[in-house]
Amino acid sequence: VLSVQGQIISCTADNASDIFCRFGTSMGSDWTIISGCEEGVTQSARINLDHECTWNFPVDIVFQSPRPFGWPQIIFNVYGYNLFILKELN
Repeated sequence: VLSVQGQIISCTADNASDIFCRFGTSMGSDWTIISGCEEGVTQSARINLDHECTWNFPVDIVFQSPRPFGWPQIIFNVYGYNLFILKELN
């Protein structure tokens, strides 16, 4: 059993006004999620004058596997709106 608990606190970015974070999991075929969400989206947040936005979004996932092969990973993508389109930020 592998338990992951924490939070997505904040992000620093330029050239966007409203930012949100999408996260998902990637794992070997023997792993299953027994508690929590496999993927999620934070609320949208505005960037302040220091180019930082704050989410304080909780993450709580519990994985289970009979053998530890293909360890789970959590993948984060940050998106923001500019004047015209939604774009993924690097």
